[in-house]
Amino acid sequence: MTWRLLFVDDVAEDVELATLELGRWPAAWISRRVDSEPQLRAALAEFAPHIVLCDLNLPGFDGEAARAIVRAQAPASLFVFLTGATADATEHLDETVWDKNRLELLPMQLQALIDEHGPRAPTEAETDPAEADSPRVPAL
Repeated sequence: MTWRLLFVDDVAEDVELATLELGRWPAAWISRRVDSEPQLRAALAEFAPHIVLCDLNLPGFDGEAARAIVRAQAPASLFVFLTGATADATEHLDETVWDKNRLELLPMQLQALIDEHGPRAPTEAETDPAEADSPRVPAL
């Protein structure tokens, strides 16, 4: 199975750093990045992510709004706040919140999330990896 990860983040470099750390995750995965509500809605419909990793603070669009959209449009997708503003995350204790400043933990955190919740695959057909923004395969 190839895991589809959707990053909702306005800083491309943050997602690049996260994907570099994910190179240590033994699972096969592909990812996309979006930074606006229209892009999020389109990616949920077209990419059908298994896991959405969302920043809390986005210009003109925030993590709360993104979470509501994901829950309404793709309820099978797992949702995680991935933020550098962990002090702001205290009001989101009912959600999974991971620290961007500890990206070295990301592979283990993703595996633990999957182990805990199981492979909750969206009902959409598998996406062609050639259409993904950043295909990744496990390192040998």
